[in-house]
Amino acid sequence: MLLRKLWNDELGVVLTAEFILIMTIMVIATVVGISEVAVATSNELNNVSNAIGASNRSYGYTGFSTLTPSGDRQNFSSGATWIDDVDNCGTNHTCDLVRGADSSSTEEQP
Repeated sequence: MLLRKLWNDELGVVLTAEFILIMTIMVIATVVGISEVAVATSNELNNVSNAIGASNRSYGYTGFSTLTPSGDRQNFSSGATWIDDVDNCGTNHTCDLVRGADSSSTEEQP
């Protein structure tokens, strides 16, 4: 009797179907959201590395010398310079994970 009553009970069917549909949509949205956060984080870190690599770290300083009262050189230090050349990875624009579609590949060929 109880088994037959449970078998014929359909009160929760609509709620279960709605719950499954809503949970499926939520899971898909969460996966897409997490993926977008990962891509955005990677792109921002790539931008930071490009900024650090593109900074100019050149420096230079002048030398000095002191003379004794008789006019002889007592202390001497020559100046130095170092010029930072642009290296291959200083402005890295090839490691972007997300790039738009190449404009040449989206044009229709006649």
